[in-house]
Amino acid sequence: MIESGSPFWWINWFYDNAIKALENFYGISTSRSSHTLSSNAEAVNLVQNDLSDHGRVGSKVMQSVRKDLLGDTLPGEVEFFERVQTLLYAIRSGNREAAGLMVQSVRKHFDSDEKLRDANWEFEDNGGENRTQLMAEADDFEQQAKLLLA
Repeated sequence: MIESGSPFWWINWFYDNAIKALENFYGISTSRSSHTLSSNAEAVNLVQNDLSDHGRVGSKVMQSVRKDLLGDTLPGEVEFFERVQTLLYAIRSGNREAAGLMVQSVRKHFDSDEKLRDANWEFEDNGGENRTQLMAEADDFEQQAKLLLA
């Protein structure tokens, strides 16, 4: 299973910074970002390089390797990167309105996952049980039940 220290691994400064750059490029926000985009090609490169799942979600081979090593994907992980892929499609299509809407969709999803991650950490920091451990135990019980049913 994934260790507790890495839930919502995609919620980090690097991804947030990339989303801010896209928000600036599409006129949604003027938040500070270390990136300044001036063309669709630069936006495509930013999404491909800085908002990539790095093979964790999208690649079928990596999915099976990852599942063997780390367990299932986290809540929201697949959905977040599906939105990123739709954003990439919208940018490549040249439809600024659709791309702008997808940037907002990715931002809202990112912010939602950030709140969930923070709540998880706060719960664990205040003595709550570790969700990862609970899920590992749930998986163990499920496997035992499946063996009995086989």
